[in-house]
Amino acid sequence: MTNRIRPPAPVLAVVIIFALFTVFSLIALAVSIRGSGFGEDAGISLGLAVLCGVVGARLWFGAQIARWFAMAIGVGMILIAVLNASTLLNVVLFGGLGLAIVGLLAGPRSAREFFAAGRGASLAG
Repeated sequence: MTNRIRPPAPVLAVVIIFALFTVFSLIALAVSIRGSGFGEDAGISLGLAVLCGVVGARLWFGAQIARWFAMAIGVGMILIAVLNASTLLNVVLFGGLGLAIVGLLAGPRSAREFFAAGRGASLAG
């Protein structure tokens, strides 16, 4: 029996954000394949779904590298919001989710301690 510890609430919130990204990317993949076959759009959707799924799963298990990668994605989303502020929706969506990801992984002590414990070495805990 493994000794798995459930991640704290801030980490769980970020895992849920990445799970939603994965689901929406898979929906975009299905729409793209139905519309025009497996083309460039479908490849991008598949790659994004795999990336978000892997990062979310590794965050769940406490991998420090996944924390840094997720924070880099969050900073990238903030940059997209700042550089592409053509609509308020872009700013709110990308900026808000980027700030949430970075803030939830860097701010709370429970999140920092969860990743500092070094639990990401193996999935068995």
